[in-house]
Amino acid sequence: MKKLIFFTIISSLLSCHNNKNFTINSNITGIKDGTTVVLYKLDSRNSETLTIDSSKIFKGQFKLSVPTPNHPTVYQIQISIDTLNRKEAFITVWVENNDITINGDIGAIQNLKIEGNDLNKIQQQFDNSIFEFLKKVKPKMDSEMKSATNKDDFNKIIKKYTHLIDMTRFNFIYLTFASSLKC
Repeated sequence: MKKLIFFTIISSLLSCHNNKNFTINSNITGIKDGTTVVLYKLDSRNSETLTIDSSKIFKGQFKLSVPTPNHPTVYQIQISIDTLNRKEAFITVWVENNDITINGDIGAIQNLKIEGNDLNKIQQQFDNSIFEFLKKVKPKMDSEMKSATNKDDFNKIIKKYTHLIDMTRFNFIYLTFASSLKC
C-alpha cells in the first residue's frame, strides 16, 4: 500500500512538471485595442492547424499560453487587423522550452523582433529570404485560384501552397540549424 501511495505521489509530481506552459508575450504597436489574436499549432505533414489559445490586444500587448512541446514546434499567430476587409497578419514563432517575446510595429511586420530561442532568429532570416520565393510562386498560385470553380478546389490550392511554403520553411530551418552544429 505504501508503494502505491509513493508511486501515485511521484506520478502526480511528474505530470505537473510536464504540464508547464510557456508564454508568448507581445508589445506590438499599430493594432487597435480589442483586436483578436489566435495561436495555431502548424502541422506540415497534413497542412492542418490546431487552435491552441486566443487573446485580445490591449495597448499593443497580448499574452498567449503554449503547452510544453516535446520538440521544437512551429506555431502561427493570426492577428485580425481589419475584419471588414478580411485583412490579417500572420507571425510564425518556434517554441522550444522557453518563453517568447515579440516586439515591433505591425506596419513593418517583417521587422518584428522575436526573442526566446535561436530557431526564431533562423525563422526571421528565412522570412526575409522567402519574399523572393513568394514573388515567383504568387503568379502561378493566383492563376490557379482564379481557375478554381468551387470552395473545395480553392481549399486544395491553399493547402498545396501552404504545404509548399511549410516544407520550404522546415528545410531551411533544419538545414540552417544543423549546419550551425559543430561535430
